[in-house]
Amino acid sequence: MDKIVLILTCYNRREKTTNCIRSVLGTNEHIQTEIVLVDDKSTDGTKEAVRKLAPHTHIVEGTGGLYWNGGMHVGMKYALKKIPDAAYYVLLNDDVEFYPGVFAAMARELDDKTEVLVGATQADDNSLSYGGIVYKNRKSLKLRTVGPDEPGLCCDTFNANCVMIPAKIFKEAGATDAAYTHSMGDFDYGFTIQRLGYPIHVFHEYVGRCNDNPAEGTWQDKSLPVLKRFRLKEGAKGLPFKDWFRFLRKNFGLDVAVVRSFTPYIKILLRR
Repeated sequence: MDKIVLILTCYNRREKTTNCIRSVLGTNEHIQTEIVLVDDKSTDGTKEAVRKLAPHTHIVEGTGGLYWNGGMHVGMKYALKKIPDAAYYVLLNDDVEFYPGVFAAMARELDDKTEVLVGATQADDNSLSYGGIVYKNRKSLKLRTVGPDEPGLCCDTFNANCVMIPAKIFKEAGATDAAYTHSMGDFDYGFTIQRLGYPIHVFHEYVGRCNDNPAEGTWQDKSLPVLKRFRLKEGAKGLPFKDWFRFLRKNFGLDVAVVRSFTPYIKILLRR
């Protein structure tokens, strides 16, 4: 029986994290799974609740300042070192509630293929929320999210809410780039896999439920004062200049980075 390792990170979202893991356990029939959870010093009892719910979970202690990308980097490095015998490694987000049987079905679809399979999620209104990503224009950075209605389309990268990666690819790609703080790590990782020559496809069915993160209260909230939006953009959970410039230069080239790294500031000034 093929072993599947599920990797996720969390911080003070006990209900979301336990709901996610509970749904993972509900998909566990007929497959061998191990869970790697990076808990970034949660103070709301997340770690204790997970230990009670799933005692065999590998819980890795964070530093308290890892954020999403840092937590996933640590979790992926742990999985590579401590659980090297898995057939597939799955990157998860803890705000997804998974449908029964999805991991076994994704593994069957891969069936030893050397490609990456993205599990798309749907919002409460059944619309596509997260999935594969295709850049329609690499100069303007216009992109679209790809769902299960386009399973044969090769994607450029992905949202890492659910991504199944065969061991060969996972070991070659390694962990996410530790230079990123919170966001951009999953997009960057998808581009890394693409550059290695491996295709990225979307699974033909939705794998779970997950709502889009709202713009309200973030740097993209048009109702907020300009200075507050600037502060939020440069915050760890925003789009810090250093992270954004690195992502653009690494994946689109210096010319795009020089121009597009300033686009968010213009957007804020124009109240868009």
